[in-house]
Amino acid sequence: MNEPGNDKDTYRLMIGSVLNIAIFSHDENGRILNWNAGAERLTGYRAAEMVGQHFSRLWTREDARSGKPERELAAAANTGRFVTEGWRTRKDGTRFWAHTAISALVNEAGECLGFVKFVQDITEQKLALDELRRSRERFHHVIESAPNALMMVNRLGRIEMLNLKAECTFGYSRDELLGQPVEMLIPERYRKQHPRFRLLFFAEPASRSMGAGRDLYALTKDGVEFPVQIALNPIDTDEGPMVLLAIVDMTDRILREEELLRSEARFRLVIESVPIAMVMVSREGKIEMANHQLELLFGYRREELLGKQIEMLIPERWRSSHQELRAAFFRELQRRSIRRELRGLRKDGIEIFLEISLNPIETEEGVMALATITDVSDRKAKNAQFQNAIRD
Repeated sequence: MNEPGNDKDTYRLMIGSVLNIAIFSHDENGRILNWNAGAERLTGYRAAEMVGQHFSRLWTREDARSGKPERELAAAANTGRFVTEGWRTRKDGTRFWAHTAISALVNEAGECLGFVKFVQDITEQKLALDELRRSRERFHHVIESAPNALMMVNRLGRIEMLNLKAECTFGYSRDELLGQPVEMLIPERYRKQHPRFRLLFFAEPASRSMGAGRDLYALTKDGVEFPVQIALNPIDTDEGPMVLLAIVDMTDRILREEELLRSEARFRLVIESVPIAMVMVSREGKIEMANHQLELLFGYRREELLGKQIEMLIPERWRSSHQELRAAFFRELQRRSIRRELRGLRKDGIEIFLEISLNPIETEEGVMALATITDVSDRKAKNAQFQNAIRD
């Protein structure tokens, strides 16, 4: 059998040899009693430098002054255990994001004798989560700035998601539409046949225009019918297959920013499913975001576009003037859409006619321009043919 105290000594040795977790204890007044190898490795302080010191030495100056360390000890003393995260400092002054579990040590009388702390460096996880949040916010800004009404509908025809533009277009609040059948937005004379069309779509899902060759109408909350164009795009989500509706009000109502989506995965699915070429450009003219439709329109792969100057998509003879237009746009930001017609240049050297809508959007990296781009080359060609026919 082990001699008395051997189990305790073995336990101390085990704790002392742990390298990936800082483990130390201190008395009820916060004076450190012991300091394992993991604590030395994490903070850069040797045990001789920390034993007898107040534990708040590891805290940032601002947190220590605010009394936050003492408040967390009080919470651990009251409940027996307290878990927290926050910035801590190393001996060399650098900071790390710490996950800390505090356990109170109490005697048989229930008196608190001190605390044991387990500290892990989770800086990499925090930075990854911060980047995920920034990415989510960027896609949120992009979706909110898209000029079309967007709506996501499940297999049963229930509305799962919509944006602000959809609210404005139909006159309903978001709460009035979420979970409701999409048929409530269709004139009554078309409602009976719509579920059949919906089932046919989910049986063979594919990106296409709704009602090709037919006039389509939607219905506002106040009973007003208006003509629409609707693009359908199937989307696989965690909740099952859905269809994204991109709805264009053909009465050309005022465009507004959109509000949409709650997870980065959905944001990415939506922006890639929008059947319109979209590009986001910084004040310096660098391409920060491009969707699949833009790749198809200009013939470039996305990695060939990101970080490059937007002027690469414009014929060389107009690049300098476009730089001036871009600078003017950022000088005179307006919370409304700006439409322009420009010439574009494909990767294969072919020039195309474009119609561009611009919207300024605010991101963590600063104000950017979101452009939605439509190829109007066919329309230009037909107009030219018509003019030639008139002259002949």
